[in-house]
Parts: sequence; structure tokens; C-alpha cells
Amino acid sequence: MIRTLTYIDAQQTACIHADALPDDFLPSFGAKFLEILHSQLLSSVKVTATGYFENDQLVGFIVGTTNTAQLFSEIFRAGFLRFLPFILKKAITSPTTFKKLLETIFYGQKKSTVASGELIIIAIKSSCRRKGIGRKLFKRLITDFRIQGVHLFQVSTLVNNQSANQFYKRLGGKFNHSFSMYDQRWNLYEFSIYEKKV
Repeated sequence: MIRTLTYIDAQQTACIHADALPDDFLPSFGAKFLEILHSQLLSSVKVTATGYFENDQLVGFIVGTTNTAQLFSEIFRAGFLRFLPFILKKAITSPTTFKKLLETIFYGQKKSTVASGELIIIAIKSSCRRKGIGRKLFKRLITDFRIQGVHLFQVSTLVNNQSANQFYKRLGGKFNHSFSMYDQRWNLYEFSIYEKKV
């Protein structure tokens, strides 16, 4: 079953995020930080979020936005006091924490494409992959973006994440460029909604 997610799903989406992308920057702050972040994301009017459920359990989700430039700065501004203890704790052991956090907050403001939407995150429980769940969630995001008037959207993934790069290429993503963030190289793909047949 597929349904729209809300802030009450934040604990489950945060757990799947950590499970699916354990080496990413944001999960490195810990489970509670991720839960707060997801609660803010799923409460934002700038976000469309969909979950895939099996036996009433969330096993995958996708989050898109029509305004990346404002989304992360608004989320971190609104939740600053709740995020602060986690940030300070991590900064003690990792000197690049503040630099990477600023890259996250201002990520969308360095927009280099004309895309009006962005797929922020797609995550599937490791035990539920290779079942077509990602494709179904992706199709739903396209439907939601179309309703919102988005004709072109983008997604970024690590250059060395071969499975994600292949996934986006199979779905019709056109490579736009590579860029650096979190001291790593990323590929950016664009999707034209009216050209894409998923």
C-alpha cells in the first residue's frame, strides 16, 4: 500500500533512512536527530512525501520538494534549539561538522539547473530491496510533482554509488553535472516529467 506521509511517520522514516544510508552525513548525528529532522521535513508544506507499506509496516519512502533553496534553511532555523545539542556533540569529535552542516543548509541555494523540483531522499529497508518498491515510489513522486506543476526535477547521488546511479539512469534520468559536497563527488540527474515513461 502507498500513502502520503505526515510528521507522525517521522520515527519510522528516520529508522529507514539510517538503515538505508548509514554512511551519509545526516544519519551520523544519530537516531533522535534524524527523527527531529524527519518530523520537520514531513510537516513542511514545501514537501511531498510518500511511504510504501507492507503489512502496515513502512518499508520505504520518498521525499520531494518544490523549493530546495528554502527548505533546509527553514527546517534548521525552526528546529535550531532541538538540533543544537546533537550538532555540538558531533562537532567535538568531527571538526568538519559545521562546514558540512552549512553545505546542507545552503545546498539548494547553489542551484545550477532550471529544475523546479527535487527528489531529496528515497530509502528502502535493506531487507525489502529489489522488489520494485523504489520504482513505485518514484512513479508516485512524478504524479505528485505533475499535480504541483513541476515539469523538470533533479536528484543527486554519490558518484561511487553505482546502484543509485544505475537506478536513476534506468528511470530516464539525464546526467547534468558533477559537484562536490561533504568532501565527496556527486552526480546530478534531471528528469523531464512529460518525457518520462516509468
